[in-house]
Parts: sequence; C-alpha cells; structure tokens
Amino acid sequence: MSSSPVFAVDASTGGKVRLLATSNKLHIRASELETKLDTLNTTCSNINVSVGDVDVNTDSLETLQTAGNASMASVDGKITACDTGAVVVSSSALPTGAATSANQNSGNESLADILTELQTPSALATESTLQDVYTGIDDVNMTVGDVQTAVNDVDSSVQSVQSEIQTNGSKLDDIVSNTAGGSPSRSTSTLASGVSVADGVDIGAASSLENIDMSSHKTLVISGSSSVSGSIEMYVSNDGGSTYFFAESLWSMSNYSGSVNTWYKVIENSPEMVKFKWVGGSTSTISFDVCKQNW
Repeated sequence: MSSSPVFAVDASTGGKVRLLATSNKLHIRASELETKLDTLNTTCSNINVSVGDVDVNTDSLETLQTAGNASMASVDGKITACDTGAVVVSSSALPTGAATSANQNSGNESLADILTELQTPSALATESTLQDVYTGIDDVNMTVGDVQTAVNDVDSSVQSVQSEIQTNGSKLDDIVSNTAGGSPSRSTSTLASGVSVADGVDIGAASSLENIDMSSHKTLVISGSSSVSGSIEMYVSNDGGSTYFFAESLWSMSNYSGSVNTWYKVIENSPEMVKFKWVGGSTSTISFDVCKQNW
C-alpha cells in the first residue's frame, strides 16, 4: 500500500516543498532551521519596554484618592486618642425624664437616709405603746359588736313590719275593691214607687227588685215613705244571697217638712246583699229609693 506524499511550506518562497519520508522520520535542512532561530533571537533582544513610555490614565484614581484623604483627615480630627479611657464626650442629648447628675446625687442621699433609719431607727414601739394599740383594737371590736347588735335589732323590726304589711295586704286590697278603685261613685235606684205592699211582704219582691247587691259598694243610703205608720225590717247576706239574717228594724218618722211615715238610713260597711220587709200590721202604699256609694 503506497503512502500519500507530504508537503511543507517554504518560508522564503511560500511555495510547497515535497518532503520525502524515510523510516517515518521528518528531514529538515539544518541551514533553514538555524536561520529561523537567529531571526527569533534578534527579535527577542530588541524587546525593551520603558515604564515611562506607558501612558496610563489615572485621573479618576487621583480624584478618589483625594476624597479618601479628606475623609480620613475628618475622622482623625474627631478621634483624640485610641485609649478608651481618654475618650471625652463633648455633648450628649438626654431623653425626656432622664436622670441628671443632680438627681442621681439626691437619690443617693435619700437611699443613704433610708439605710440609716433601717439600721438605727429613730422611734421604736415600746411595750406601753403596743398595749395602747391592743386596747384600742379591743374598743373598736366592742363598738363594732354594738353596731352589729343594733343592726340586727333594726333588721328584726323591718322584718316584722314587712310581715305585717304582707298580712294586711289582703285587707288593703279589700278596701280598694270596696271603694271601686278609690274614685268616688254613687248609684241611685228605686226599689219601689207607690207600690202596694201587704204586711210581712218583701218590698223588693213586690217591685221585682228583691235583692240589693252591694258587692261593689261600701255604703248604702235608703229613703222612702209609706201611707201608714209602721216599720221596715232589714235582712243581710254575705254568701251571695243564699242565707239572710235579720239586722235591724227601721221605724217611720217625720221628715224636715213635717211629713210623717218616712224613713232614712245610712248603712256603712254594708254586707254583700241587703233586702227589706214591710212590717206595719196592714197593707201600705210604699215608695222606696236606695243609693249605693263606694265610700
């Protein structure tokens, strides 16, 4: 198998030169190698650079250096010594309410006085003064005991009054009920008007008004007249009219005008139900009015 030819570049002419290979070794002419080494040596000998010939722009560096020097000088003017023991504070703004030197001195003096008083008190309680205090406490205890006893007595009286009020509460309610709420009122009605009533007959029954209901009133006022002399018997009931009891007899009399055989009667705290019977020994013509009042 044949190998491809190898070419080299002639440095002087720039042309290609065919190289012959023998035993895989590259053959170069010694004269050409020496010439190139001489040229390289001469070039290196001529390299000589002077620092003065280098032009470097340091304007910006000089400006920064000047500013740095000024700052250092300012710092140096504010530091009087590196020893912290020689540092002097020329001024210091205290916060509002901060302790000043004068206040510190005053506080120290007060603390010293307190310490002295604790160590050597100027006044100590004696057995006599302690006994006086003890006696005073006993007196106060006795006074408190007296006050407590009085309070208990008053409390007992108040409870008695409350009990009495509660007991009489129903009575007060009855009074209010009987006075129709406390406002005055009057109700007048005719029990009989010229009615002929036989002896022993209920006057109201003769005129269809037998029972007079007084459950909502307190006082009953009766007035009337008869054609003959005689009396009227009053009967009362407190069980709604189931049972009536005799109360009293009302006799006829003369009135202010001189008329005879008239009646007038005021019945306070009237029973619940009331009715009247004619007792004259004979039949009589009777006129009879009733007035119910709540006072």
